Amino acid sequence: MKATAVVKKSEIKKIAMDAGIHDYALKMTNGKKWDVRILIPIMGKEQKYPLVLALHWAGDQEAYRTYSECLVFPAFQNINTFIVVPTSDGSHWIDPKTETRVIDLLRKLKIRFPIAKDQIVVTGYSNGGIGSWKYAEAYPNLFSAAIPMAGYYEKKKIRIPVYTIHGEKDELFKVSIVQNAMAQSKKMGSPIDLSIVKGLSHYMACSYTDVLHEKALHLQETIFKNVEHQ
Repeated sequence: MKATAVVKKSEIKKIAMDAGIHDYALKMTNGKKWDVRILIPIMGKEQKYPLVLALHWAGDQEAYRTYSECLVFPAFQNINTFIVVPTSDGSHWIDPKTETRVIDLLRKLKIRFPIAKDQIVVTGYSNGGIGSWKYAEAYPNLFSAAIPMAGYYEKKKIRIPVYTIHGEKDELFKVSIVQNAMAQSKKMGSPIDLSIVKGLSHYMACSYTDVLHEKALHLQETIFKNVEHQ
């Protein structure tokens, strides 16, 4: 059986330590390249920092750029954290090959950078929301919290805190279906909070910045509380 392609170890060394937004086309073990955008925090000596994995919605090859620029980066503004925004290359985040590639990248980044292992969060919108829910369920020892947005979720038990965001007028994933899934998961003991945003539909993704920022501030006061912020 052919092994799933992942980023080469040598590529991780090429990722800059300088604070700011950096775009990379990382070489993988199958010879192809994978576009990843990484925000590096302002780092001090002997300090470890949070990491946010941000999964974009379904779209073209530029979707990860739009998603990061209009939603994720503004929402986490002034919170001194790594933010990793990969492209799905047209696949679903829950596709086994894509999932393996993403998780492998995080584990390699943890070796290269001063990342606090108990301060890693996954968030995502639509396709990315589904992915963030799946990753939260599958990797509770890797992620400390999740913020799924505008997705469809399985009625499964989640061990880590989940702060779900959903639009009241979502046409693709009806809010009633999401509420039912959340209720069933909570009955299993999942620590879930559901925020329903009034007036917003599924296709107004960039309008969710303020509510995602509220969740980011909550993380700053809880999971990220010992981090030096900008």
